[in-house]
Amino acid sequence: MKRIAIFCVTYNSYNELTNYLSSIDVASKVAVETISVDVFIADNTEKDYAVINNLDAFSNINCQVFPYHQNLGYFGGIQRMMKNVNLLVYDYIALTNVDLTISEDAFIKLVNLDVDNN
Repeated sequence: MKRIAIFCVTYNSYNELTNYLSSIDVASKVAVETISVDVFIADNTEKDYAVINNLDAFSNINCQVFPYHQNLGYFGGIQRMMKNVNLLVYDYIALTNVDLTISEDAFIKLVNLDVDNN
């Protein structure tokens, strides 16, 4: 089984985050026999932030929130999270935005992609 780590940053984009995670959850369900997905979320929202606690609704993915609640910028949030995650256990690492939708067959295509290890 392949493992993928997905890193994303939210900044006042909680609705988009929910839609994004839903699409990852569906794609993970389709590829449940071939891939395991961990999603790492940096919450850079400074004011009026919401507690992201509805992650149990996504049963096919493992989510971890880093509630920074300061604007570290996109790559600042990504870099800070990556320092706290063992990247060596993953076959794939993706840096994404939360305003995306992952297609249902995305992980199946990823696993079947012939990529040089370098």
